[in-house]
Amino acid sequence: MNSEIDFKADINAIEAKIRLHGISNPVYSAELETQFRLTDRQLRAVVYKLRQEKKPIGSNSTGYYWAHSRAEIEPYVLHIRAQMNSLQENLDNVLAPFSGNNAVQEQYGLNL
Repeated sequence: MNSEIDFKADINAIEAKIRLHGISNPVYSAELETQFRLTDRQLRAVVYKLRQEKKPIGSNSTGYYWAHSRAEIEPYVLHIRAQMNSLQENLDNVLAPFSGNNAVQEQYGLNL
C-alpha cells in the first residue's frame, strides 16, 4: 500500500481518536469514516501510515484500538501472521507448476 496520502485527512486527529479506544472498546471504522469524511479505503491508508510511524494500532472485527501492551497487540499480530501464511500458501500453489515437477507441468500443459 502506498504510504502517500492523496486526500485531505487530519491524521493527528484520527490518531488522537483511536488513542481514546483500547482493545476492550475499539472505535468502529464507520464512526471514523463519518467523523473524518473518509472512505473505507482512505481510512485504511491513514491507519497504514500511522502503523508505518510505529503507532501501536490494532484492529479486529469491531474496529481500531490503541494497544498499551504486547498482549493487547498480539491478537492483531496473530491475525496478520495468519494472512501472511495464507498468502504464502497461495503463492506456493501458483508457483508449483513451474517448480520442476514434470508430472504437474504435463498435467497443466505447461511448456518450460
